[in-house]
Amino acid sequence: MIEKIQRKYKLEFKDLILEHIEKILELTLTEFKGGYDKEIAIGNQIVKEYIPDSRKQYIQSVESLSDILSPHFDEEMQKVYNEIEKEINSLTENMKKKEKISDKEVREYTLKKLELCRRLFRELNFFLDRVRVL
Repeated sequence: MIEKIQRKYKLEFKDLILEHIEKILELTLTEFKGGYDKEIAIGNQIVKEYIPDSRKQYIQSVESLSDILSPHFDEEMQKVYNEIEKEINSLTENMKKKEKISDKEVREYTLKKLELCRRLFRELNFFLDRVRVL
């Protein structure tokens, strides 16, 4: 997939990484908000438009960046990645065990995962600096 994109746009791997980092940074320029339905009046009708959860967009973007970079991880980054991944998996497993999940629990889960992904993003930046990919 990456190779196909590179051929189409004649991009280097580092250009793809920089674009991805730029998009992540754009997400951080505004306040993180939970997803919600926004009602819009169109003529006589009220239409609901879903506004995505910017926290989950950030989480997904950082996880995607780590997926792209993972084949290039050095030993130090692999160790940190494994630790963070273990914490995320533990959080997720605990949520899956529950029969009913309250809005408060979902919010707490999202905030904890966001915190872990912010840590992962910082570590990815340290990694990129160490290996001089960019």
